Parts: sequence; C-alpha cells; structure tokens
Amino acid sequence: MAGAGAGLLSGARWIAVLVPLVEVGLVFSGVLDVRTAVVVGVALEVLLAVVVVAEAAAFRRAYRRARAAGQDRTAAAGAGFRAAWPPALVTLGVAEIGLWRALWWAVRGRRDVGEGEVPLPYADRFALVTGAVVCLGALELGVVHVLTASWPVLRWSLFALGVYALLWMLSFGFSLRQHPHLLREGELVLRFGHFRATRVPLATLTGAGSSVVAGHKHNVVLDGDRLALPVMSDTTIELRFHPPVTVDVKGRSHDLSRIAFYADEPRKVLALLRAWELSAER
Repeated sequence: MAGAGAGLLSGARWIAVLVPLVEVGLVFSGVLDVRTAVVVGVALEVLLAVVVVAEAAAFRRAYRRARAAGQDRTAAAGAGFRAAWPPALVTLGVAEIGLWRALWWAVRGRRDVGEGEVPLPYADRFALVTGAVVCLGALELGVVHVLTASWPVLRWSLFALGVYALLWMLSFGFSLRQHPHLLREGELVLRFGHFRATRVPLATLTGAGSSVVAGHKHNVVLDGDRLALPVMSDTTIELRFHPPVTVDVKGRSHDLSRIAFYADEPRKVLALLRAWELSAER
C-alpha cells in the first residue's frame, strides 16, 4: 500500500509539472481554446494543492528522520527534497545550484578542501577548452545581438540565453577546480566538480602505478572488478586492491580490484600514495 501511494504521488508530481507546460503550448498553437484551458487550469490547481500538501508531509518526515540520525540542517533538507520531489528534478536542481554556488566561491576564492586534506587537481586540461568556449561564445553573442537588432524580443531572448550559457560554462570550470580529488586519512575521494564524489578506502591498497588509458566513452566505466573515472576520456593512474575494496558507485556497492582515474600531476599523486602505503605498513 505504501509503495502504491509513493508511486501515485510520484506520478502526480510529474503530471503537475508537465501538464501546464503542454497546456500552454497547445493554447499558443491554437489546438486548445482559452476556455478549455481555464477549466483544465482550475483542475490542475486542485491537483497541485493536493501534491503540495503530500510533498510537504513527505519533506517533513524525511527531514525529521535525518535530523534524528544526527545530520545537519543542510543534509536533512537534501533528504527532505529527495523524498518530496522526483529524483530527476532533484538531480538537476542540485547540479544547477552547485554551478551558481561555484560562481560565488570563485569571487571568494574558496575551495572544498578541508584541514588535513591533500588536494589532487585534475582540471587543468579544461582551462583551455573553457577559455576558448567563453571567448568564442562572447564574440558570437555580440554578433547575434547586432544582427537581431530589428527583432527586439528575439534579440533580448537570445542575449539572455547566451549570457546564461557563458555563466554556466564559467561556473562548470570553476566547480572542477574548487572540487579537486582529495587524499585524506585512510581514504581517497575521486571527484568531478560538485557532480560526483567517489570515496575509496585505502586500507587494502597494494599498488599504485602510472597507466595512461584513452578512449573511455563514459565518465564512469565499470568493467567487472575494474572502475575507471576518466576526465575527457583519459585515465592516468591505476590503483590495485587485495582483497577488493567496496566502493559505492551510482548508489550501488561494488567490490573492486582496480580503480583508474585521471590527475593533472600523476607523478606527484603516485608519490603521495606510495608514501601513504609506507606509513600504513609501519
């Protein structure tokens, strides 16, 4: 019964989001007259009210459980939103918020590196790409703004969209630099901006070596007991574990014997990992 209720709520969430958008499109295209749209709109208001009440109740329950488990308010709020909203919307919302936060952190010169944590950068190769895209995008934005001077609505719509795209690209590059890989006590955290963080316990690490592999088709590649986390399709370091280490990948636990990833300075990273191995053996 609870599962059926959750499924019904999830469906209602999507209906409440998608139907108004479809309705607006049908009205503007002339398929749906305004009177019918008003009737549908009133019905949707009732549905939205029910969904909002149900989502508020789900948020409150999840928030209280998280706080009771010892999580801070930010983490508890995240648990509440995941319980109340469709997962896809939560993922997109978190990604978007993280990008705008990256701009604020860039102004403040802040990075997500705690005391005692060693940052291992991986974003240098993005700098040239980001710079080129932003410069060319700004030039294109200016040209389009001049060419569309006779159509004010189109002109300013494209201008707003172009500025948003440029800020998005900048914040993406900032996020990669603000969230480097981290080497800390007993753990290696492999990240990709604020989008992904994979925690790898180092207790069973038996070896680390240079291993340049190109051509990965995805940024998370699972192949049996091997995990690859490339940057721009490449990995430069491979870790070996015995016995296999248990790592959470996309919400599921996997036992892995090899983990490959990319770092800007592989020699420095390998030296740090080997120093950690020696200190752990003592």
